[in-house]
Amino acid sequence: MALANFVAIRKAVRERLAGTIATPPRQVTAGRFGGEWYERLEDHAKRLRALTRPRYDVQVRRIPRGRSSPAEPGNVALYDIEVRLVCGYALKHPALNDDKRDEIRALAEQDADVIRQALGWGNVLLQTSGGTPTGLVSGRLRFDAYAVLREEFGTGGAKEGAGLFETEILLTGRVLVTMATS
Repeated sequence: MALANFVAIRKAVRERLAGTIATPPRQVTAGRFGGEWYERLEDHAKRLRALTRPRYDVQVRRIPRGRSSPAEPGNVALYDIEVRLVCGYALKHPALNDDKRDEIRALAEQDADVIRQALGWGNVLLQTSGGTPTGLVSGRLRFDAYAVLREEFGTGGAKEGAGLFETEILLTGRVLVTMATS
């Protein structure tokens, strides 16, 4: 029996954002983003991890059965999944004026567009770099929304990070699962 492989989807997204899956077009420059981020990290750890580059976490948040999925029992199922990226940015210095705050906002907005283009192009997420299929129809995720979750422009210094800026990117995709019938 074939099962949906959501681990492969998360891995392919991480690899695409790391530049490991560099399928043209819309490749991401290696080193632009880093992983090893999750929402429950303490703020100090978040700032330290994000000091060198923006960090993110990939979450498959919802896995509803697709409306166009064939009736069950059967050998084919479609899931319309929601993928959530939480991105974190650490400020090296306090952003005490409009121009400094606009810089971090502009970087996060630009990154959202880079992610939209990198994950939304057809066939770029068909499989992981190791060849594990994701099951994503058309090998892509559709960009749905970008939102700011947290803006702390801080007062700390460069060594511990002065502030924290977190965003959310919502994407959707369709997963095809072909199940054995015997």
